[in-house]
Amino acid sequence: MASPLVPRSELTTEHWAQLRRDGFLAVQGAIDGEGIDALKSAIREWQERDAPDVRAQHARLHDTKTVASFGLEPDPEALVSALRALLVTLTGERWTPRGSRIVFKRAVGDKGAPWHQDWHYHRGAHRYRVWIPLHAMSVSSGCLRVIPGSQSEALPHVPAIGTGWRLKIKRPQEELDAGAVDVETALGDLVLFSDLTAHASRPNGAAADLWAITCDLQQDVAA
Repeated sequence: MASPLVPRSELTTEHWAQLRRDGFLAVQGAIDGEGIDALKSAIREWQERDAPDVRAQHARLHDTKTVASFGLEPDPEALVSALRALLVTLTGERWTPRGSRIVFKRAVGDKGAPWHQDWHYHRGAHRYRVWIPLHAMSVSSGCLRVIPGSQSEALPHVPAIGTGWRLKIKRPQEELDAGAVDVETALGDLVLFSDLTAHASRPNGAAADLWAITCDLQQDVAA
């Protein structure tokens, strides 16, 4: 089953209730072409700034892993500006970025990400993650998958041996797949989800490496 997207121009605070109920929200046309170009420029700047060490590390990781991610500092200005505006529209509140990452998904050998909840990786105050693919993503090219309503509790995890990932949810794959929706996106769309939302990705079936940027955000607490 595929998930519908909400056009950016139609976002209201009612969609915040939908996000809190379902654990995720897919937004159509959230980042314009100029913003996507800025994010790609941020990746190029990151590569140049940290070369040659990071490029060598990236190559080594690609020898052993189908997915590699690297911290992106500082948070790209275009990303922060677009996300803050979106979240003010959605919630009426201010949000603070808590770090961005570049995610590289290999064309060869990628089996997809196993089902997991991001909270188990940081175990701190709860956050929301924004997933911004820098390519159109479909079922065949390895799109994001989510389980609506799964954010109500922290599920037990076990080591994800042989997957290239650290952790996965301790439940049968078939059981998790049964409640899943695929989130297919075009360039400029994004997906916002809770750090307790169970999510995974399908295998990369494209004939190229795929890139995405993620950004974690926390709601500002009033003094």
